[in-house]
Amino acid sequence: APWTISGSNWGIRDTMDTYGPDTCAFFGYQYAGIPSTDIPEYPGNQTGYLISPTIDITGWDSLFLSFNYWGDFEAAASNFDGGIIEISANNGATWVQVDSLAEGHLNPTYDAELSGTGQIGTPWAYCYDTPGWVSVSSLDLIDLAYASPGDQVKIRFIFAFFKSIIIIQ
Repeated sequence: APWTISGSNWGIRDTMDTYGPDTCAFFGYQYAGIPSTDIPEYPGNQTGYLISPTIDITGWDSLFLSFNYWGDFEAAASNFDGGIIEISANNGATWVQVDSLAEGHLNPTYDAELSGTGQIGTPWAYCYDTPGWVSVSSLDLIDLAYASPGDQVKIRFIFAFFKSIIIIQ
């Protein structure tokens, strides 16, 4: 099953599109906050969700998350707009933020606590501009008790913003 989009202002781009840094996505598809047609800005005060299909981790003894992102936020080191990563261990019934206290469960960890979005509160988030693609990886999410073998897991990227763009692959 494909990834799904919920909320506002997400688009799906293939690796040949040129919006973003000078290099294209590493592989597959890149998922971007609007504009999906290289328009320089898009409506603010929105929240968008990019949700994985269900992952059955029956029999798994470890679970790691890795992704690449590029961010062009409201200002170079602003914390008004940003993105967080959440995990559900019950097929999307409830969600918890991965590394909510920026303790190093993600590497690199979040930049700062958000302030002013009003969309998702003030969590730690990726909210600083990046000079290019940033590779992020997690520690073992089973060891950290985000999920257990046998769970039906989903991963969700949330982007709350006034005006900026983030690209995730």
